[in-house]
Amino acid sequence: MNMRELSVVVLLLSVAVDMRAEEAVAIWHTGDTAVTNRVQMTDGRVVFAPEDAQSVEWLEVIPDRARAHKGEDGFFVLPRGEMGTYRCESGELLASNGGIVTLTDPPMPIYGMKTPRGTFLAQAFGWELWHGIEVRAIGGEYTVANVFDFRVEKPDCPFGVYLTALSPDAGYPQMAKLYRDRQFAKGAVRTIRERLASQPVLAEAVTSITVRIRQGWKPAPSTVLEQNVFNEPEVTVAVTFDRARELVRALHAAGMRRGEFCLVGWNKGGHDGAYPQVWPVEPKLGGIDGLRAFIAESRSLGFNVTLHNNFQDCYTVADCFDEADMARDRFGEVQSNEGSRWVWSGGKSYLGCPQRMWERFVVKQMNEIAALGCRGLHYCDVLSNYRHDPCFDPRHPLTRKQAIRYYDKMLAEMRRTVGGSYSEGPHDFVAGTLDACLKVAGNPVTVPKADSLVDRHVPFWQLVYHGSILSTPFGESMEYPASADSGARLRMVEFGGRPTLYIHRAFFGRTDLGHGMLTLTDDADFAETVRAIVNVSAEYETRSALQFELMVDHCLLAPGVALTAYGNGVRTVVNYTDEPFPFEDEMVPAHDWRLFDSREGAGH
Repeated sequence: MNMRELSVVVLLLSVAVDMRAEEAVAIWHTGDTAVTNRVQMTDGRVVFAPEDAQSVEWLEVIPDRARAHKGEDGFFVLPRGEMGTYRCESGELLASNGGIVTLTDPPMPIYGMKTPRGTFLAQAFGWELWHGIEVRAIGGEYTVANVFDFRVEKPDCPFGVYLTALSPDAGYPQMAKLYRDRQFAKGAVRTIRERLASQPVLAEAVTSITVRIRQGWKPAPSTVLEQNVFNEPEVTVAVTFDRARELVRALHAAGMRRGEFCLVGWNKGGHDGAYPQVWPVEPKLGGIDGLRAFIAESRSLGFNVTLHNNFQDCYTVADCFDEADMARDRFGEVQSNEGSRWVWSGGKSYLGCPQRMWERFVVKQMNEIAALGCRGLHYCDVLSNYRHDPCFDPRHPLTRKQAIRYYDKMLAEMRRTVGGSYSEGPHDFVAGTLDACLKVAGNPVTVPKADSLVDRHVPFWQLVYHGSILSTPFGESMEYPASADSGARLRMVEFGGRPTLYIHRAFFGRTDLGHGMLTLTDDADFAETVRAIVNVSAEYETRSALQFELMVDHCLLAPGVALTAYGNGVRTVVNYTDEPFPFEDEMVPAHDWRLFDSREGAGH
């Protein structure tokens, strides 16, 4: 039986439940007015017609089943892995803000819930690109709501939520499996193993880590919002191409034989300096000759090289900037990040229309990058981290759905030219064209806090997409060798992560160089960074083959001890505690992990 056939066999089968009498609360919002009514659910589904949404701004849907009381057994789990038990009197988790989608919106249109009255997976459909999830506790009464936003666009098809009941003893691994099987069945994603024939670079990516080298940048947040050739701030140089070559040589001399280097800020103006313009290569770093030399030497030593770029954020300092290429909102205004705290090195960034970015820049730029000798998982910022807003420019109008289809085309072009695609976030609207994501979640929750509904993070997203999309679990994961917290390293293993390390990740005035950050500032920092990279690479090699496998189970064996299981029978046990933990015939050391292989003839 192969893995695809095995995936049809559910560990805990969905059970038939008579939901004909089930109802949900629908709360229709327009301005400060909210109208509440009860709606019938048929076979676990609540369905709304497009015309239902034409005169309202947003909708909350709370199935009767999606309620719990403080002190009850059970949990809820959200797409990035936030899991909570029913212990709080009050609190809220908003994956949407008043119906207006934000970057924290769910990367999958699902949540799971277990209460004494049932266990189920809830999935939004039809309007999932304008969908969020809200969890609230008020007076000890919990509700989980699906939220649909109609402020910018109106639905053109039926939409709603459907619940699938699972057996009472099912957990979040079975919830994730249900959605994973649906994604496979409709062809939304294929496994890494299935893609190897068309993408041979994946075999190299799976067995190696990525090292992102941030080379240069202008001040951020920038005080010069509208930059031009006369007022553009100077680029600060952190790593020249020559210095980067020294790093590659040192890593090879230390025994590292495979890996991928992604240069960040190699372009004109440095990191986030002048997109969509990238040429000429930033002269302060060594220019085009220095870049070519770095690529050639790295490739000769067996390493892959990719170049970070961005086809969304556009800056006025770019010699190719044209307001006619920007996305406009429904009022006809050019969309930008004006008023945002995220003002990057290039100043105020304007939102490029994906159609115009595709037509003017993507194919040409990716072919130029490939011609330099780049190969690997090409990193393009933002694409998988952001649901692009519609464009209302009559010259190139796009719905949100059409805009995201251009994201698919961009990621597919990266595969065609350089070998693979890599972007920032875990949103699965591009699951079919995304090979790797930089981080699934921001900061991990490891212990419950009185003021938070979340108890801890679990690998819910990874239980769906491990074996199909490479990932790093948290923002902390990119610098974990420099962290005093051993848990950051262990979470990489528990969550099945492929390490991506980041050198000089100094954003927004961060000054702790050398303290929790990988740097190449001086010889001592250089040596320490080399040691850290080599150690991470060597440790990852011992479990890298697991990236080909589906993650099929996850649980706590004891407080502070987590087991993660894969479809080939291999398991990892991670021990966060201060004492060794006995598992089968071996002791898992304190603050360490071990791999257990149950296949016949295999050792630990």
